[in-house]
Parts: sequence; C-alpha cells; structure tokens
Amino acid sequence: MGEIKEGVSLCIKIVIAVFLIFGLIVALNMAGLFVLPAFLTLERTAYKNSYQYTEAKETELLNFVTEYNDLETKKQEYIVGNTNQTYDKIIENIEIQQKVLADKIRNEAEKVPDQNELPKSVRQFLRDYQR
Repeated sequence: MGEIKEGVSLCIKIVIAVFLIFGLIVALNMAGLFVLPAFLTLERTAYKNSYQYTEAKETELLNFVTEYNDLETKKQEYIVGNTNQTYDKIIENIEIQQKVLADKIRNEAEKVPDQNELPKSVRQFLRDYQR
C-alpha cells in the first residue's frame, strides 16, 4: 500500500510539474505579445532614421518631382498653339496626374525624419505647391 501511495504521489508531482511548465510557456508567450510591439516600434524608428531609408526616400522624391516636371512640360506643349477641345481633356487629365503626384510628394516627404535632409529641388517644390 505504501508503494501505491508513493506512485500516486509521484504521478501528482509529475502532473503538477507539467502544468507549471505549460503555465510558464503560456505566460512567456503572453508577455511576448505585449513586448513585441514595443520592440517593433523601436526597430521601425531606427530604420526610419537610418541613412539607407533617408537615401531611398530622397531618390523616390526626386523621381516624383522629375515626373511632375515632365508632365508640366507635356501640358505646356499642349497649351501652346492648341485650342482644340480634345487637347483640353488631355490637359485636364495631366493636371489630375500632377495633383496626385503632388500629394504623393507631400506624403512621402513627411516620412523623412529630418526635413532639412530633403534635396533642394524637393524642398522648393514643397514651398511652391502648398495645398
């Protein structure tokens, strides 16, 4: 009878140990759910302040400004010497494209941590084309 009690006691200890280990695993996972967003925020902030991120944004913004200026040139070509109504619709579509690009430039420029690091042409564009 003593051996049975010892066997049952050992089984109870093993079950309790398994539940404690399982509880510890669940607790650590739950803690991770609360800590992970903080680490991701720190990582995102570090990335946004990195040289590579800033350079990529600057290149993207320069490409957008160039595209906007190309559309302006195309629009002026249609305006000069053309009074055809067909061209009016084309000019209107170009202006819509320019508005979308201008909004995109403003939105992407706001993502650059230090606005003084923006290329001169982008800063000039932002000054010239206020909302």
